[in-house]
Amino acid sequence: AAVAGENLSYHFIIDRDGTIHQLVRTTMRAWHDPATNSGLGVGFVNLGFQEKYAGREGSPPIDKWVDGPRTDGSAGKFEPYPEAQIAAGEKLVSELKKMYPSITKIWKHLETPSGIKATKGDPGPDEVFPISRFR
Repeated sequence: AAVAGENLSYHFIIDRDGTIHQLVRTTMRAWHDPATNSGLGVGFVNLGFQEKYAGREGSPPIDKWVDGPRTDGSAGKFEPYPEAQIAAGEKLVSELKKMYPSITKIWKHLETPSGIKATKGDPGPDEVFPISRFR
């Protein structure tokens, strides 16, 4: 699956309910981060800082969103990740680490070389996306 207009893909996408979809075999390259593309890409269905879509398509209402800094330093509200989604991601990453012991780094998109230019700020502030649970 590609992001419209971006020609990007992930190995796995995790829905808000925790359903995991494999889009690309782990032995193939997925174009999820144009600067690196050397690892496995796991995407989470999330609107990021797109507050205008709060309450639509399974997203919670805006009063449930979390305040956090945007990549430009301004403040915004970020869609929270449901626990079922985080738990599914945690389990998936754990299994991938077992399958591929060479996995030694788990990065947020913003921590990759191309992430500095990201406008969505994915996967969001630590208050929203607990990266420590994956590392």
